Order: sequence, then C-alpha cells, then structure tokens
Amino acid sequence: MFQFRTYARNIAIFLATIVLLVNLCECYRKKKVVAENENRELQASSSRVSKNLFPFVWVTFQGSPCGSNLDGVCVQKGKCSKRGGSLNGNCQDGFGECCMFTEMCSVNQTTIDVTELVTTLKSPSPIDTQCSFRFRKEPNICQIRLDFVEFNSASADAFGDCDMDRLRIDGSITVDNFVTCGKLTGQHMYLTYGSRDVIEVSPLLKTAGSNYRIVATKIPCDSKNRAPDYCLQYYTKTHDIIKSFDFGGQQQNNQQYTICVKPLAQSSEIQWMPCTGVQTPFSISTPVLAGGPIPPRCMADWIQIKGKERMCDDQPFPPIKSGWKPYEVFVYFDKEEFPPPPPSFILPLPNGTCSDPMNTSCMDASVDGVYNCNCDAGSTNSMCVCLLTVVTNPTPGLQMPPLADIDNKGFCLEYTQL
Repeated sequence: MFQFRTYARNIAIFLATIVLLVNLCECYRKKKVVAENENRELQASSSRVSKNLFPFVWVTFQGSPCGSNLDGVCVQKGKCSKRGGSLNGNCQDGFGECCMFTEMCSVNQTTIDVTELVTTLKSPSPIDTQCSFRFRKEPNICQIRLDFVEFNSASADAFGDCDMDRLRIDGSITVDNFVTCGKLTGQHMYLTYGSRDVIEVSPLLKTAGSNYRIVATKIPCDSKNRAPDYCLQYYTKTHDIIKSFDFGGQQQNNQQYTICVKPLAQSSEIQWMPCTGVQTPFSISTPVLAGGPIPPRCMADWIQIKGKERMCDDQPFPPIKSGWKPYEVFVYFDKEEFPPPPPSFILPLPNGTCSDPMNTSCMDASVDGVYNCNCDAGSTNSMCVCLLTVVTNPTPGLQMPPLADIDNKGFCLEYTQL
C-alpha cells in the first residue's frame, strides 16, 4: 500500500510539472510576441525619426534593369534627368528612380556610342537615315541582348536578299556580317564580344511605314542571364515558341546560327513539334526540277535538332524528342535563294544559228525538245541564236538551271521540356 501511495504521488508531481511548464512556455510566447511587436513599432518610429532628423541619407547601389519590361536603369534619386533620361517610377524600395534612356540617329548624327546599361534604340526621322549603334567593350560586360519590341520593315526579295530594308550585325563572335529584315517584333538576339572592341547594330530602313524600337541590354560576364557564347537566341522557359526571322515572309539567305534552350533542373529531354494554329509552320525545301538531277537531301536550306537528322521538307512531322544537352537547334540557310525556272526556260543550243525567227533550222534530232530562232538573244554575222524554250526529256549532260529553293517561308516550332 505504501509503495502504491508513493507511486501515485510521483505521478501527480510529474503531471503538475508538465502543466507548469506548458503555462510557462505559453507565457513566454505571449511575451515574445508582445516584445516583437513593440520592437517593430520602435524600429518604425526610429526610422521615421531618423528620416526626419537626418533627411540627407544616401544609398549607394549599382545600376540594374528596372521597370515592368526591364527597359530602364535604376539610378539615384535626382540623377535621371541629369543623365538625359526620362523618369519611369521608383526602384530600390523608393531610394532610386527608374530611368529610361533612348538613342535615335539623325541626319547630323549617324553613329551613336551606347553607354548606358539598358538603352532603347528608336527609328530615326526621316526613316531612311543611315544609322549605326556602337557598343564598345567594357570590363565585366560579355554580351549585348537585343529585344525587338517593334521592328517592321520590308521582307526579303525572291532571292532571299534584304535589298530594301535591313538590320546588320557586325563585330560579334556569335554572328558577324549578319543581315536580316522583315517583321522581327518579339524576336531577340544575344551578341557576344570576341577579339574586336566594338559590336555594331546598324538598321537601315527605306520603305514607308517601317519603324523599330529595340531594347539593348548589356549582360555582365557573371550574370545568371548570360547565354552561351555561340547562341544567337536563348530560351529559358519550360514551354515556348521559336521562329525564323520574318517567319511567313520570304525566307532569308546566308544565315547560319544556333538557337539554345536552357535545360531545367528536372528536365531529362525536350520535345519539338510544328506550331499549332499556323497554316504552314515548316517551309524549308529544295524542290527538284522535273526531269532534272535529284539533289542530296537537305543540301541548300535546313535545320537540325541536336542529336537528330537534318530537316528540310514541307511536310508536317510528328513530335521529335531529344535528350541531347544542352538543347539546341542549328539553322542553315545557304547564300542564295534561286528563283524558279519559268514554265518554258531558255537555254542556248550549242553551235545553233538561224537566219530569221521563222526559220526551222533550229530543230535538232540529237536533242529532245522544241526550239525557235531568237534574234534578240544576240547575233553573229547577221545570224540569230537558236534557243531551247521547252524541255520535254533532256538528255544526260544537258545544262540545267540552278536548283529552285525559293518560296520558302521558314519555320515555327514549339518546344516543351519534359
């Protein structure tokens, strides 16, 4: 009985101790909350007092992109107008102001050195003013990113040349002597410095109604936003769309570049497919002339998903998956887009001459085809030249026009990281 009473007393003491500890902890928690609230009020009060007593408190910080579209630079209060910028709200918790810098060429100034971290490049007036924006190499700046907020100009001609309007890039190791044109709104480029000290961006628009607004951002060498040096375009989302420049217009010639997608940590592969809702999302072809030689597949223009074969057909293709990292697409458009031959293309008949357009001496049984006598193509000793105007079944060795690879519209592809 004595042992039972002792055991019961110990249990009671133990339970009472637990209750006491719980009450003490709750009391401590309440006091801590009250103390924290009082401390916050004290800090807020001290902050208000310090601002009232010491209004000249300077905050030192490095400039960084700001604004909803990251098209401004955060500078100290009162500095924006002095640096020639326009105010676009506050930054750095109100200690700084978001400053937008704009550069535009004129008849009297056709070359501009871009010095700010973020600058908007605007089309000049008159629009056909020659212009070159120069980005000189700076310490710890490795790249220039161009965001085409607006870029509307004439498309390339039937030969794939930007003969009316153009944008030229020089001095980068990513691309050099690179020319593009057409509608570039929504596109972007990364341009990496190499051995040259200046990267030049030179728009020249002649077509009425053309315009551009390009946001140029300098990328520090240690920035997490820096792209691999060889990537002209760099995507970082799980899902996105890539397009050739001026997709839907005439495909441009002489372009070779790489599009990169940054693999996410959880991604093991990437899936590519033609853009949905687009009538012709993939138009990169090398047609073969009827009766002509069959060229090697994907000889003139093509793209290649890393780890897969080249693609250059107009036919839709199923989703393509690739686990090769980093995720890349290589773009190759050759130097010439040849025009298609006319329905009746013309070739001179070797050693064939005739005396007048009605003469039938051009007929030659050794070569299949239909010929006529053409006096406008040149003459020798008052003799006209026999021209082949329709080929029905050309013999081996007969000279053929160049392979026709025009009417290509480029590509529009969607990707999803899996």
